[in-house]
Amino acid sequence: MIIVNPTVTDHFIKVVPRFYPTTEVTFNISDSLNNTNDTVTAIYLRDTDDKLKLTFTYTFKEKYTYKMSLIDSNEEVVFMGMLFATTELPEHTMTPFTYTSWKQ
Repeated sequence: MIIVNPTVTDHFIKVVPRFYPTTEVTFNISDSLNNTNDTVTAIYLRDTDDKLKLTFTYTFKEKYTYKMSLIDSNEEVVFMGMLFATTELPEHTMTPFTYTSWKQ
């Protein structure tokens, strides 16, 4: 799941594609709750970490989940995933690793 900020309209995300496209791609964002399917213009490039970086403009609604897909001109799926729009920051906590040896 990729987190996007609904308070801004300019976004960039990085994904690990199934393959790196050599043709134009179609970037679709679907909202099944409102039954919408939008084709979004995106600029993509292969980043230094070998991920596909997408830059696009879109207006997301707070706490909505969206399905995204990248399809190349040969109708091959480059990437498919989910987007979640929220302004909340993720909170990660680590629990200490505890090792107990067993004696039999």
